[in-house]
Amino acid sequence: MYNDSKELSGKASDNRTLHQLQIELRGRLTQKKFLLILDDVWNESDREWDLLQTPLKYGAKGSKIIATTRHLNVASVMSTTDTYHLNPLTSDDCWMIFSSCASLVEKCQGLPLAARTLGALLHTEQDVEKWEKILKSNLWDLHDEILPALILSYQYLPSYLKQCFAYCAIFPKEDLKIYRCPDLMAIPEEGLPSSLSSMSILRCPFLEQRCQQDKGEDWSKISHIPNLEIGHYNI
Repeated sequence: MYNDSKELSGKASDNRTLHQLQIELRGRLTQKKFLLILDDVWNESDREWDLLQTPLKYGAKGSKIIATTRHLNVASVMSTTDTYHLNPLTSDDCWMIFSSCASLVEKCQGLPLAARTLGALLHTEQDVEKWEKILKSNLWDLHDEILPALILSYQYLPSYLKQCFAYCAIFPKEDLKIYRCPDLMAIPEEGLPSSLSSMSILRCPFLEQRCQQDKGEDWSKISHIPNLEIGHYNI
């Protein structure tokens, strides 16, 4: 929800506090009917859920929130009225995914980097059609062993990570500066190059929070870098 604050207001929100964002969101939603979908929720904190729903309570009657989660505790914290349990995949669907996986492994031609790239791309993907689409992509016809897997991985990145990728490409492999990227939510799961000797993250509120020393969710992905500057603090 807070990631969409720029779209809600039409201006960047990198200098705003959570309280300011809540006030703005409340103003946008007051007496308006909305549908909010929260996908793959893991947080079981009552306090954080209360913070999120505070501005949502001002919406019009009939507004709905749909949340997906793997844990019943999350549903309990969110005080849902009814919980819908998805059935497991059928044997046919499982076999189709398994067959697609085996075929994609052949596409990697025994190259570890290609296998790792495709694995990172598909490890949470349950849409059989997307597996089939990747398997049948014309990119596999390129006369290069690793390039097709890398291109596919890039094509399926979220838009904000594509921007980060392009931005990082202009810097030397030893130094990285991420500046004014308010929509950048996390360090890629694949991590950062081991060759980095210095990194700065400035005016990126969400990323700065995730990269806090020893307690941020992404700290383990950057802790190997000798010289770090997170939000004007040298680490």
